[in-house]
Amino acid sequence: MSVVIPARLSGPPGNANGGVIAATVAGPGPAEVTIRRPVPVETELAIRDGRLLDPAGAVLAEARPLPAGEAAALAAEGEALGPVTIDEAQAAGKRSPLAAGHPFPGCYGCGPDNPEGLHCLAGPVGREGLSAVAFTPPDDSPETVWAALDCPSSAPHMAEAPGVPHVLGRIAGVHLAPLTAGEPHLVVSRATGADGRRRFSVSAIRAADGRTLAVARATWVALLPSGG
Repeated sequence: MSVVIPARLSGPPGNANGGVIAATVAGPGPAEVTIRRPVPVETELAIRDGRLLDPAGAVLAEARPLPAGEAAALAAEGEALGPVTIDEAQAAGKRSPLAAGHPFPGCYGCGPDNPEGLHCLAGPVGREGLSAVAFTPPDDSPETVWAALDCPSSAPHMAEAPGVPHVLGRIAGVHLAPLTAGEPHLVVSRATGADGRRRFSVSAIRAADGRTLAVARATWVALLPSGG
């Protein structure tokens, strides 16, 4: 199977958004996706046996289905995140550490300059280590769900390292209930630890009434000053 990720779904310039990569290789999940290399946009790629391959056959990303037990445990992590209202999420988004000087302003998930993006630019809620943002999903597609879970999960770490770009290395996600296109939703996230340049977090998409609709566990990598 061949696939081309359009430029409107980019993350870093010229490369796909991490959540979009997950959706491309794993569909709706539940699954864990590991991103091995940057995934170029507007390039014909191949999907074989749960792996996303470049034109030369190199593995760019690979998906592992989540067994029922792992999916249930992940869903429970999302439910355990503290309550956040839509109003609180809207206010938190305005306090995002990336509100100025976003390293990837064209990012589909959170870039302020992407006219077709989700604009999920999360900021600190002000309690319990939570970050949040309100957004209105255009649909319930895997691309929307994974991308909305992706970017806000970096916010708790970005607040601690202003100006340091982070890229997604791994994400596990479970989609519990449909998002409603055109209705207000929110994403809430919390940091869960760090190891060297790796940063760990959990994020959840919630409906306005507080129901948890999707949950992800993410591993981010803080880039070195040289970009490596």
